[in-house]
Amino acid sequence: NVIQEAPNFTKMKPGELPTLYTHVLFNPIRFGKGDNVEIHTQIALREPTLDEFEVFSKNVRKQGEIAALKHFIADVSDTPFPIIGNMGGRDMMLCQEYLLAFFKGSQTTGDTSPE
Repeated sequence: NVIQEAPNFTKMKPGELPTLYTHVLFNPIRFGKGDNVEIHTQIALREPTLDEFEVFSKNVRKQGEIAALKHFIADVSDTPFPIIGNMGGRDMMLCQEYLLAFFKGSQTTGDTSPE
């Protein structure tokens, strides 16, 4: 088992978050059968748009967090939705941390310090 060092998006300031992040999957995703098998080893994510955040928020209320997250990851990545459902839990958590880190700046923390 190779342990990959993932960025800690939860501790990054908004200006430090990368616009693009390619997550190398802990477990490659096999999709399809026979000669049509695709093997996905990474997911390339990008910074979500405000409209995508809005759709995600609405989907959380309608579909639940996991279903909404699957759609959100598919919307901001190069990976088709049916493949996202085969992602492992650790991979899902790291993708979620990256995407939700962009929400941090819009939340009121009560902290008015410059750092």
